[in-house]
Parts: sequence; C-alpha cells; structure tokens
Amino acid sequence: MADHMGAAIWIGGDVNRRTAKRLCKAICQQGVSLDWDEPIFEPSEPEDLVKAFRMDSKGPLLFLCDSEALWGEFQSLEGFLVQHSISFMRQTDGYNTYGPELTEYRPHIGPVHLPTDSGGEPLVALPVARSVERALKQLLTQRGPSFSRRSIGHIWRELHQQLPPDVPRLTPFRLV
Repeated sequence: MADHMGAAIWIGGDVNRRTAKRLCKAICQQGVSLDWDEPIFEPSEPEDLVKAFRMDSKGPLLFLCDSEALWGEFQSLEGFLVQHSISFMRQTDGYNTYGPELTEYRPHIGPVHLPTDSGGEPLVALPVARSVERALKQLLTQRGPSFSRRSIGHIWRELHQQLPPDVPRLTPFRLV
C-alpha cells in the first residue's frame, strides 16, 4: 500500500517559453496546488506560472505543494524537470517509518537526497560526526611531528567522502 505525505517543490532557473508551455501541462498532470490545502493549480500559459512565485528566503521561485503526495514525491513533474534540465528543490514531510527528506536537483550535479529534521534542515549521520570527532581528538592529543597538515588532510578527506556534494542555491525562476 502506498503512503501519502506532504511535499513542496521550489523550481528555479531560466525556462524558455516553449518549455514553460509544456511545464504547464506537466504541472496540471501532477495535480499540485499553490499553497497547502488549496485548489489544484491548472496553468495553461507560461504567464500563469508567475502566479505561483513564492517570495521568501529562497528567492522568487515557482512554488507548488501537495499535502497528500504519493510517497512525498512529484514523480511525473520531477521527471519532466530532470528531462528538461530545470533545477528544483523538494522537501518531503516524514510519515510513519519515512523520515523527512530534502531532494535537490541541479543539471550539472544530478539529484542529491538529504535526510532532514522536521524543520527541513539537512542532517549529518551520527556515525560520520563521531568518526570525525574521534579523529580530531586523537590528532589533538598527539604531540610532535605527527600533528601535521597531512593528518588534518586525512581527516578532511574522510569527512568529505561522507558528505553529499555542495549544491548551489536555486537561481530565481525566469521565463526567457
């Protein structure tokens, strides 16, 4: 049985008008709203997308949501966005055994999935943090020549391998 949970998506970047027309169709097929528990948004022209702009700390981005998204995703809409190299960020609420998640997509990086707290802040796994803590403690308790840039570089590489790629902020959504 499928689970439904709340999800929001912010879409950014430059989108040409021909692609924006097809984006309108993809949005209609997905059945999303401009705000929580609002009617389904059914844009027919690229200019209708301007109605969906959300001005907040993330900037002027196209904002869409669904309080009952299947698996907390927008499968067909996200597929369209990836196919057309359009950047987005999706925040999924947790439900039952599923924790909250942030998915960032940028064409040059691909999708990055991050577990988050209930406020949407990405989390680092405790084993990763503990591993770095132990390595730094060991380094700080050493005396002499073993305390070197090489040791610090080794710890940094270990941490770097465990962290997801650094994803740049979404750029404002613009029709071009």
